[in-house]
Amino acid sequence: MAVLAGGLALLAGSLAAAPPSASGEPRDDFSLTRYYDLNTINALLDHLVEIHPGTVLLQVYGRSFEGRPLQALSVTERHPGDRAKPGLLVVCGQSARAWISPMACLGLASAIPSDPAWAALLKRFRVDIVPMANPDGFVYSWTTNRLWRKTRTDNNDLLCPGVDPNRNWDSGFGGAGSSADKCSEIYHGTAPFSISETRSLKNYVLHHHYVAALDVDAYGQQILLPAATSQIASPVPHFQRMLTRATRMATAMHAVHGTAFAAGNYNELLYEAGGTLMDWLHFTADVPNAYTVNLRDAGDFGFILPADQIQPSVEEFNAGVASLMNDIATDKP
Repeated sequence: MAVLAGGLALLAGSLAAAPPSASGEPRDDFSLTRYYDLNTINALLDHLVEIHPGTVLLQVYGRSFEGRPLQALSVTERHPGDRAKPGLLVVCGQSARAWISPMACLGLASAIPSDPAWAALLKRFRVDIVPMANPDGFVYSWTTNRLWRKTRTDNNDLLCPGVDPNRNWDSGFGGAGSSADKCSEIYHGTAPFSISETRSLKNYVLHHHYVAALDVDAYGQQILLPAATSQIASPVPHFQRMLTRATRMATAMHAVHGTAFAAGNYNELLYEAGGTLMDWLHFTADVPNAYTVNLRDAGDFGFILPADQIQPSVEEFNAGVASLMNDIATDKP
């Protein structure tokens, strides 16, 4: 199977202008060779708006439980606030411990505004990137518990705070692969959209029109298709077309560094999960091409992926995104 040309040109080394350091202050050595805390990520997002005026727009679409801004970065050839243009949605950082996920969003956001391979795509599509869907949990994973997964929502239980945001959506809510136990890592919350992180993102999504959406997570090297829950009847409409596009994505990602990615149904390749963002995007928000992308690795390091794998992982992800959007642009089934 041929790999589609036009992969993204990743920023190699450092940004041309002085981006932020790990403390959020400007400096000249930002690169995809180490992980960054939330202050640095937010400073980098501001920096991208500054160096790409009129092409990149940063919006606050809500607030987390602890009051941190929930932000979306929009990129398009015309004004990025144009909702009429069909879009690609990329969501990173639902799982707080998957640090490679927000780095993938940052790498994509940094690359596409000035990448010639994306020039034609940006005339047709808007790209909306949510680099940090769970900022409270991410901060907690930096400061207190590296493997923390959930939000920091108050469950009226001092010993068991937090909700798994990727079990709090209303497609298959409460089904297998989620838990009603507040202390569980996959606690689904009291009801769908019971937490501000998912409720705010839902409202943001429903104000836009998307032709594709990616929930970026780790680990496993997989491109997963709906449905994650068995509560949704099979077969999924257009499953074969989605699988073909996912397989092309996997081929494009493999071509970058030889890393193998599997493509297939979520609950067959991984496990059953009720209340996922991917299922909600496809079955409720009517996004025709909705996937969960699990980045590196295959399990040797798991969530604690070494920093020297950030850049190659981002390069693989960018190639997969380019493959998907080129397929959609040419209406390749």
